[in-house]
Amino acid sequence: MKPLKYSLPLLLLALFAVTVSASDWPADDKIRLIAINDSLLTDTPDSVAVEDFDSLQNRSSRYERIVRRYHKFWMGMVPSHIKVQYAGSIGLFSIGMGWHYGGRQHRKWETDLQFGYLPRYHRRTGNFILTARESYIPFRVRLGDNLDIEPLSCGLFFSSIFGEEYWREQPSRYPRKYYGFSTSIRANVFIGQRLRFGIPSSVRKRNNSLTAYYELSASELDLISFSTNRWVSLWDILSLSVGIKFDLF
Repeated sequence: MKPLKYSLPLLLLALFAVTVSASDWPADDKIRLIAINDSLLTDTPDSVAVEDFDSLQNRSSRYERIVRRYHKFWMGMVPSHIKVQYAGSIGLFSIGMGWHYGGRQHRKWETDLQFGYLPRYHRRTGNFILTARESYIPFRVRLGDNLDIEPLSCGLFFSSIFGEEYWREQPSRYPRKYYGFSTSIRANVFIGQRLRFGIPSSVRKRNNSLTAYYELSASELDLISFSTNRWVSLWDILSLSVGIKFDLF
């Protein structure tokens, strides 16, 4: 028992010495370590379970790439801007968040989720409207150091209004196929223009820029009515909206 009593501290001391000295070994020396029976030995030609420093480094690099992709994915879920809008077939007022794509200098695509409210007026209650929007802004024109105009913005959005009087599928009280459309979900197309003001970095606090915009939109039912009924004019089907977009970054 005495040899074991003294050999264990010596083994731990040797392990500590090898670990400390290994931190100073250059990676190019290809020095290898193998683990056999819980002891560390220098590499020999017939050693087993050998792992050199290049393999360890490659494994670490793969792990770091996975972590970077993980961070990039969740950072991409952070909204890049906030919109506040008046009218436009998605409520009297609406507010939402969105994401832009295409790089810092060419943000040509935007996806928005907006939540609007339609007051009751002559109805019993008001209604909430949920909207998903996709926008395309092909180019912008520089007017000054901090002022740009976006002559064209276009796209489409889908809105869903919530309420007992609206439905996605035709109720049973109507004859089969009496209505060929849903009264709660609308598809719309829009076109508009924007004016963007970049906030100088010296006074910037919460926003990178402010964008004022207007849009003209029409639903699929309006477009069908316009194309099939000569008494319906273009101005009868268009809906005007104005809003402000707060760019966070």
